[in-house]
Amino acid sequence: MVIPRKDIGKELSSKLNDIDKAYLAGLFDGEGCISPTWGSKKYFLTKEQRERTTFFPRLQFVISNKNSLLLDLMKIIVGYGNIYRGKNKVYGYRISAQKEVLDVVNALIPYVKLKKEALYLSKEAILYQLQRKLHSRWTSKEKVWFYNEFMVRLLKLLPSGKKRGRPSKYSLTEILHS
Repeated sequence: MVIPRKDIGKELSSKLNDIDKAYLAGLFDGEGCISPTWGSKKYFLTKEQRERTTFFPRLQFVISNKNSLLLDLMKIIVGYGNIYRGKNKVYGYRISAQKEVLDVVNALIPYVKLKKEALYLSKEAILYQLQRKLHSRWTSKEKVWFYNEFMVRLLKLLPSGKKRGRPSKYSLTEILHS
């Protein structure tokens, strides 16, 4: 089932059949996670000032597998997201746009067995983010609150109890003081 890009505004739950949702949920339970990260946006205040970077929390839906054809199929079924090649020929299917992540989370919640708590927590976090301007500047207090309320809890729910993969480019101190 190929879903055209123009249908993104419609809910994923209504576009996928129960078998596709259950299959995607099974892949997520076995090979996936909701990955909390920090997004960044660069800007200039005036022409004379140097470039500044502001950070905002971001949640990504990720499924990793050595079979890129399987992930290609998932991308076709869902209709959005990207596939990346990581270390040791492991591929990752990643959805980063918050509304799309929320759409996938809502579609999978009834079918997921092991990682349901992570989906509910990520849904709560994304709804909080969508209530405010996504890329607007976050105060240090907001960043610390979001980090403690959602990101730390999501990291504990990852299979290893901590984020693996590429280390963050910036330290938490740099993020909080931007």
